[in-house]
Amino acid sequence: MSTSVASFDSRSGNPLHVRFTLLLPRIETHARICFRHVPCRDQRDDSVAEVVAVSWNWFQRLAARGTDASR
Repeated sequence: MSTSVASFDSRSGNPLHVRFTLLLPRIETHARICFRHVPCRDQRDDSVAEVVAVSWNWFQRLAARGTDASR
């Protein structure tokens, strides 16, 4: 199994980053379940990484609108 995308340092001081880091394991798990049928491991990992990137983008957009995305 590949390493987690959550391996970056969450002590960056950015509260938005820290809140997203807390949600990241759940996002990754859901993405891995959704893409478990993809036979190529590299393509599967790329798909999971893309889900994480899109999730971060939407998390930032919702925070800018004042919405708590963790609920």
